[in-house]
Amino acid sequence: MLIPKITIYRLSLYLRFLERIEEEGRQYISSCELSKKIGISDAQIRRDLSYFGKFGKITIFNIIL
Repeated sequence: MLIPKITIYRLSLYLRFLERIEEEGRQYISSCELSKKIGISDAQIRRDLSYFGKFGKITIFNIIL
């Protein structure tokens, strides 16, 4: 499966943000909260991450980096 370049770019944005909030001691974040923080829709975040597994409509991510 070929992952679009724009998705790879957005994944790097997600990673940088998740690393920051992990440093704050947080272990979970919802796709809705993540979307508000980085300005990308929660649906787009779930589509991007669906390349790596299935996620539901409202997703809570466990931050393990």
